[in-house]
Amino acid sequence: MGDGYKEVSQGTCKGLELDIGLIKFAIDTFLFSLEGIDVVLDMSWLASLGSIRVGWKKQCMCFQLASGLVELNRESSAKST
Repeated sequence: MGDGYKEVSQGTCKGLELDIGLIKFAIDTFLFSLEGIDVVLDMSWLASLGSIRVGWKKQCMCFQLASGLVELNRESSAKST
């Protein structure tokens, strides 16, 4: 995990469809039993987005897709402009 904690994966899901608001992504995931966490975005997936702007105070991130600028925030909604 990002904090150095080690957890054994319970398997994988290839091409899992992740809906965040109006945006859909197909991602490969590892399965973990993590209380209160829906998904952990790995570095390879984040790198595939290109440049990302993160607002740590607001807990949001913005990146560009072909459909426009996307903003993800802590409420798991997405805005595309």
